[in-house]
Amino acid sequence: MICHGVSLTKVACLKHHCVTQHSSRLNSTVCSKKISNITLISINRPNKRNAMDSKTIEDLQKNIGIFENDQDSPCAVLHGQGGNFSSGFDMMELYERPNTDLFENFRKFLQRPAKKPIIAAVNGYAVGQGLDLALWCDLRFVEENALMGFYNKSNPYL
Repeated sequence: MICHGVSLTKVACLKHHCVTQHSSRLNSTVCSKKISNITLISINRPNKRNAMDSKTIEDLQKNIGIFENDQDSPCAVLHGQGGNFSSGFDMMELYERPNTDLFENFRKFLQRPAKKPIIAAVNGYAVGQGLDLALWCDLRFVEENALMGFYNKSNPYL
């Protein structure tokens, strides 16, 4: 499969390169860098299995906006650092700040289609809102170790 001249083999190589090459913004919840003309967007909360809090969603929107305005980058690869795509929302934020706008901000983010193709490179956990994020992308490259599903109190899908 090819997306604007990018094969899935190249996606895997780019993802591997991004995992082995540390970004200069290690303390950021979302990092992005360009390799050749491909933008790599990394969710960078490996200690939380890339669970998304308000800052992560804000940083994700910012990095995707930068990618969309980059005329030299035809597509992006979105992945998670540390062996997991995303385990969904950060439950500690929801517990500590029950009135947070996390759900609303994420819903608004997902309702806006990306202006250019984004490929999700999924490995490890992609559950709950993490799976929502992967499904929002135009194409998904899923590794064999991926565990994807939605959690529902009365009817879990995993």
